Amino acid sequence: MESCDKCQGGDICAAVNLQPLLDHAYRMHQRGLDKMQILLAVDDDLEILTERHTRDVRPACWTKAALLRIAAILADGLRASQADDSGLENLFRGRIRRAAAAFELFPWALGSLDSQSMAVYGRLEELVGEDELRHHMSPRAFRKICSDIAVETR
Repeated sequence: MESCDKCQGGDICAAVNLQPLLDHAYRMHQRGLDKMQILLAVDDDLEILTERHTRDVRPACWTKAALLRIAAILADGLRASQADDSGLENLFRGRIRRAAAAFELFPWALGSLDSQSMAVYGRLEELVGEDELRHHMSPRAFRKICSDIAVETR
């Protein structure tokens, strides 16, 4: 996945440091909170973390953070699902759409969902196992899902 050459926010990539914030945004969005309510629901620890790791973070790192979080959200869905392959496609589409909506208040490039879909697929393989993922969904089918959603949201 694309990111800046040197992170401004710490020793590790800002995309890793931003994961708790994006996880919070996704969970709060799932509860029906709007953008302002999501930001107001940030606890003190998360606010400190956010202030520490969001200074001078480039959009490429926000995008990488969002794509990593989407892979984690999909991995959780795959592990919890008993859906057949068509059901899994719908589950993935729904989760990606909800994540995109939850993350819209952050400066990430949703168009990267299409161009970096294979990197997200690769991360998903790391999280659930290559054989498990490929058993349910081909790289081509995953790319189509990502492409469709990127087009929908333009």
